Amino acid sequence: MRRLKSRTHISKLVYSPDSRYLFSIGGTSTAASVWDLQAGKVAQKIYIPMNEQLRREVVTEIVFCLPNKLILGSWQYSQHLHIWDWPSEKNAPSVTFSTGETYLGIQSFSNQSIVLISHYLRRRTFWNPITNQHFPKFHANWGGNAPTDISSNGKLIAWVIDRRVEIYDFINPSTFQIKAEPRAVLYLIDWANFLIQFHPSENLIAASHCPARVFDAESGKPVSPQLTFSGNAVGLAFTPDGSKLLLLTTEGILHIWNTSTYEEIATYDFGVKSAKCLAVSPDSLTCAIGGGFLEIVVVDLE
Repeated sequence: MRRLKSRTHISKLVYSPDSRYLFSIGGTSTAASVWDLQAGKVAQKIYIPMNEQLRREVVTEIVFCLPNKLILGSWQYSQHLHIWDWPSEKNAPSVTFSTGETYLGIQSFSNQSIVLISHYLRRRTFWNPITNQHFPKFHANWGGNAPTDISSNGKLIAWVIDRRVEIYDFINPSTFQIKAEPRAVLYLIDWANFLIQFHPSENLIAASHCPARVFDAESGKPVSPQLTFSGNAVGLAFTPDGSKLLLLTTEGILHIWNTSTYEEIATYDFGVKSAKCLAVSPDSLTCAIGGGFLEIVVVDLE
């Protein structure tokens, strides 16, 4: 376990595709910090360009989109997303894309070169930053930045609405048209703060309602026992190799289950009460935790 000292609180963490670097944003920082995990220190800072009022914007959004696109945004003042080709020695983005209106957030997905942009009034846009192709806006029946995930084969999309998870098929994955009726609905116990994620095998999906559980994505039936934890979940992730399920609570407790047996194989208490984010490295060897404390905790998973 390593603890990297940060000058700001951490709201989001993202690994580089080769697992060598960790990107962090948070607080009122106007830059994304690039951490060299071998050296254990910040190797670079990447700033969003100044806006029309010549002000530096606070970075609120960061995602990596395959194969090598780093995307930064600030929903506070801007209608733009800024794209860097990674690795990059340049501070200026290679492309700036206008969303046409203020956005609430952006999200990328495992093994996908696509980004979901959330707008106000429940409007969503799929956008391919590789080709700069953006698809027509559609109205979703889930609001705000509700948890959403796309399966790694690009055929299924799931989102949270009220106390349930709805799983839909794409009619045409290349145009992101969604079927009118869900293929499965998961009815959950708790309304407050839960997350979802597809397993890399695509046929399973985890939901972090208390207790957490793994379901068959086609039938909606549970395939795991109840995976108990206390508090609110702020991070949920399968390792990319599919062997482990990780769950982080606001109290700074990390639970790790083996996905073959669903036995809990490790629990870490980091002694913090304001954890906010969890990221898992693409090589499945480490994970990183950040939050309202001035450090990033990197945990070895092997």
